[in-house]
Amino acid sequence: NYSWDVNENNGVIYSKDYPKFLRTNVEYTWIIHMNSSNEIEINLSDISIDYDYDYLHVITGDTFYSLNTSKSFRIQTINETKIILRTKHSNDDYQYRGFNLTYQKFNRISMEENNQLKTLPCGKKYSSYNGTIEFHTEIKTSMDCLILLEVDDGQNIFLRFDDLNWDNKENSIEIGLLHDPTQYQVYHISGNVSLDALPGTWFIANHSQIWIRFYSSQFSLGSTTFRLFYSETIEWSTMSPEPYVQILDDNRLFPYQLISLPTNSIYHNLTQANIRHIKAVDDESIKITFQSLQTFEDRRICFSMKDLFRTTHICNNEQFPFVYHHIGTCTLSIEPEFIWALVEYNIQIEKFKKITIINKITFERTYMALAPPITLDPFIHIEWLISMNDSSLIIFDVENLDGKTSAELTVHQDDNFTKTYLLDTISTKRFSDVLFSVKSSFRIIYKSLSLPIPNQARLFRLNLYKVSKGYLHVGDLHYILGAKNDSKFQWTINGEYENSTFVGNLFSLNKNLLLRTTADTNLSANNSVTYIPSSNFDIRYESHEKSINSDFIIILYEQSENYTHQNIILNKTSDVLETNNFALYTIRVESKFPASIDFIIINADHGTRIRLYDLNVNKTGHFLFNSSLVTSKETISLIGLRFTIQSLNIQLELQSLTRKSIKLRYKIRTSFTQSENYDVNKTGHFLFNSSLVTSKETISLIGLRFTIQSLNIQLELQSLTRKSIKLRYKIRTSFTQSENYGK
Repeated sequence: NYSWDVNENNGVIYSKDYPKFLRTNVEYTWIIHMNSSNEIEINLSDISIDYDYDYLHVITGDTFYSLNTSKSFRIQTINETKIILRTKHSNDDYQYRGFNLTYQKFNRISMEENNQLKTLPCGKKYSSYNGTIEFHTEIKTSMDCLILLEVDDGQNIFLRFDDLNWDNKENSIEIGLLHDPTQYQVYHISGNVSLDALPGTWFIANHSQIWIRFYSSQFSLGSTTFRLFYSETIEWSTMSPEPYVQILDDNRLFPYQLISLPTNSIYHNLTQANIRHIKAVDDESIKITFQSLQTFEDRRICFSMKDLFRTTHICNNEQFPFVYHHIGTCTLSIEPEFIWALVEYNIQIEKFKKITIINKITFERTYMALAPPITLDPFIHIEWLISMNDSSLIIFDVENLDGKTSAELTVHQDDNFTKTYLLDTISTKRFSDVLFSVKSSFRIIYKSLSLPIPNQARLFRLNLYKVSKGYLHVGDLHYILGAKNDSKFQWTINGEYENSTFVGNLFSLNKNLLLRTTADTNLSANNSVTYIPSSNFDIRYESHEKSINSDFIIILYEQSENYTHQNIILNKTSDVLETNNFALYTIRVESKFPASIDFIIINADHGTRIRLYDLNVNKTGHFLFNSSLVTSKETISLIGLRFTIQSLNIQLELQSLTRKSIKLRYKIRTSFTQSENYDVNKTGHFLFNSSLVTSKETISLIGLRFTIQSLNIQLELQSLTRKSIKLRYKIRTSFTQSENYGK
């Protein structure tokens, strides 16, 4: 037997004589002392052993992981982590290499939180015939807590959750058989599950050994508490391990109606997996329409769509009816996640044969319009093979008026340029693109998988313009051509409508190109779309050179009036807010005690604008926070950003200039929470917090802007990595014209 003590924060561990051969009848033990660290990442890059007689284990506390394939994972531990290799294969015949891994220790939480971790049941084994496991933590970091239960052989385990108070949008609990958490998972609890609302809060695991795994993500807010009672039992679970399987391969079956048969009121008692194999060839489209999917007491349940390459989940938190499309064979399945599931669903499955149409067109004039034929066939594939007599720059003006139709548009110029647009995922009804230097021909493909409304023609048109002038205005479309070596640096835009606005795109092979407008908005070749809040403005090309150094084209769409948006009033104590356009929320909650709101940004990009107002201040609101669009080269990532506002009367504006999803979570916290003291008189009003994010994602705050209406501020800067933090501030009076905060 060989044993080594390891104290370094990172390193490489491998078996003796690796990779030449692995000796038999030996045991190697590496003891990694955690010291002040509390998390370790292990990356097993290679392993070659006799899996029938040898084993490689990673042990922390009473928990062990059996490794038999290359993998990378993280575990939390307090004192030490052991890596044990035991070999018992028949002889030293040089057929096994051994193993090679790297490790990295981390210190993700504070000493106080580290002491709190020691009181948790994580990494412990419970071996009595019954008992209670209690879990409570307020640690705001990712957590992977494994608990092992064991009763006498031949007995099963009865489990009952007596209490569960958690941030169930980001946390989950998994339960499996035996003591290897990588295998035999039988239950999964997550999403909007509230155990108090379940028809039964207990279940039986058909084994004498089980593992329970609690996982908390970095986006969790607030404390987590649960109490679990367990006991040995001779009873068995009512769930059936054998799934119900059906093969749909006869076209005469379609359209196929899949309706749950009620066994309890309107609900079906789902006690086994239901699997349906839908057979189709490559030129057939499958349309699955989920008319409804609901569960008793709003428990979470999902259907799974699988093929050889991916798995898609359609859950009961979707907006119904929900339509899913697939080309070729796929599998539709549903299975209970916890005890049983009382479900109600109504699903229609249709199958369509592809209709192919090919058109050959010569582009002779400066304008041409393309549209699919007035055909009511659901699955169509149309190709336009376009030839030209001269080389030109082409503008694509796409009018996608039926945005709910599942369709894609592909533009193929040559082997170096192909673009595909998923039309049903684009929220705008109008968008554009540019083909530079088309020499002789190009190809456009329009593929639609189904019709959203039967017997209704498609509302799609593609306008093509040859760019032959420096400026063109057609209807609500404007374009400006900036040619290389041109000496004109400024263009004036006058809208046709009073109080109109513009949406603009800048296209150029020079991705660093930046144009400025007198509407206090910049046009960048890196941004997909820019909102210009003015009907009359100038566009300027600013350069120290005497002429333009690269070709570019600006496409502008005039919008006749500002869009009005509904103000959504929220009185929930926590929720997830999401939009890919513009949304206005008022969060107004009555509370007898001083309280604050925690925010965390889950999804954002460089086109995200978030504005936050305190409506308790005067009538127009106190401007608290602003995440402005940054037009520099850097890409801004706000994912994981946390901040806190001490008010329960908030107006929140979310706007996506790129039409990408913005996702933000909030949670009300009363003054009884001990993590922060918001005593304004003594400790200050806690306005903004950029917390350390413990996930694998790297957070970039470069270019983040926010505004505080106060001239008596205390600011704390701390670098946990000892890298430079650099921040600029500027006092601004109300005479600044860039934004009017009185509105």
